Amino acid sequence: IPHKGEYLIGENVRVWIGVARAEGLKCERCWNYSPQVGSFPEHSTLCGRCYNVVNVQHSPSPAVAVVS
Repeated sequence: IPHKGEYLIGENVRVWIGVARAEGLKCERCWNYSPQVGSFPEHSTLCGRCYNVVNVQHSPSPAVAVVS
């Protein structure tokens, strides 16, 4: 972890903070970093979550009957 440390907040509260580079690549759609980016040939710049949204197969519309 490149940056880390323990800090005192208030009089008796200690917190530990660590910052590190995210794993994976940045998704073109949501900008989150994910190791899944690049693993979908049809959409190689998307993470798994965005791939599922973009790749949704729409089912055919149900038959509609008009009754008068």
